[in-house]
Amino acid sequence: MSKPRKKYQPKVIKVPVTGGLVASFRQTLRDCEIAMRIAPNDKSFDGFAQIFNVIGLAAHRAVPTDPDLRLLQSGALSLQQMAQSHERTGKWIIGPLDLQSLVIAGQAAQRLLTRLDVATLYLAYREVSA
Repeated sequence: MSKPRKKYQPKVIKVPVTGGLVASFRQTLRDCEIAMRIAPNDKSFDGFAQIFNVIGLAAHRAVPTDPDLRLLQSGALSLQQMAQSHERTGKWIIGPLDLQSLVIAGQAAQRLLTRLDVATLYLAYREVSA
């Protein structure tokens, strides 16, 4: 008598993030940085916050001990301080240290992005966007 067949379970394939997607994130981060340098506004702030939240959530699930995650969190804390200052004064006040923190966090986000897979990134995007 033959042995019963195992139930088919598809393998989860982890598709790495492509160079084009990394370039797209890099361009968005660069655009937000330039906007923050020249004329800070809500759109550039939201762009940074969206990218930091999505990549941070995905990286926290995929590579929770990565040191670049700490740099990304420091950029998010800098954004929170700028938002609190904006709520108090009504205008965007960005110091050179705040901007440098955002630039370093953006570089950390790019490095983290290369260590993620597309499915994890997509699930994080859906959760942040909901």
